[in-house]
Amino acid sequence: MNPFYLTGLIGVALWVSFSPVAVFAGSSIGLKFGGEVNQLSPDESCGVVAQQNWCNLSGATGSQEGLTDAQGNKTTAKVEWSSPLVVGKPAPQAAAIVRLLKGYLDGGSGGHPATVTISGIPYQRYTAYVYFTEGDKARTVSTYTVNGVEIMIIPGSPKDGLLEAQPVYDREVDAEKRGTYLELKDQVGNFEIVTDNKGWQYDSSGDFRSPISAIQIVESDK
Repeated sequence: MNPFYLTGLIGVALWVSFSPVAVFAGSSIGLKFGGEVNQLSPDESCGVVAQQNWCNLSGATGSQEGLTDAQGNKTTAKVEWSSPLVVGKPAPQAAAIVRLLKGYLDGGSGGHPATVTISGIPYQRYTAYVYFTEGDKARTVSTYTVNGVEIMIIPGSPKDGLLEAQPVYDREVDAEKRGTYLELKDQVGNFEIVTDNKGWQYDSSGDFRSPISAIQIVESDK
């Protein structure tokens, strides 16, 4: 059965859409991890749904309440994240989308997971965009579990810009399916993503990394 049409643990159907990159603005909350590596200023706009006022979050583990939205207004949303480390190289002169991608939560070399939970989301229904990028090593398959549904993708390079990743169903690295974000429609309630760093041949070497550069929560049309 195609895992992208399974019903999640909270009873919400989750799937990955292959729609073109959007250019409109709306009610949204943007979280950029690895803020100690690269940051976005409040007036910079980027993302699949272009927005300003990205929340720069620093540290491998932490939490923050009262997340601001694209208009700079404080919301009821809260994020908690836990990861072995943050990876990335500073690129202060790079374009906003490159800095959004560079600097990410990483499970490390021991196959340890990274977890992000966003609660108190003020939207009745929303689309979540998860952003990621490959590191300095060769491309690998990355595995995420989003609200109970497992998704495998191939992270692209920041040079790819905004490129939607196509799900893969085995561990063959197909460069044509790589991308820098996933679109997850029709979400309700909390949003949780957990990485699964299985390593080559399902061992614990950590060669299969599952980076999380940023997450964007966008209110769905009412």
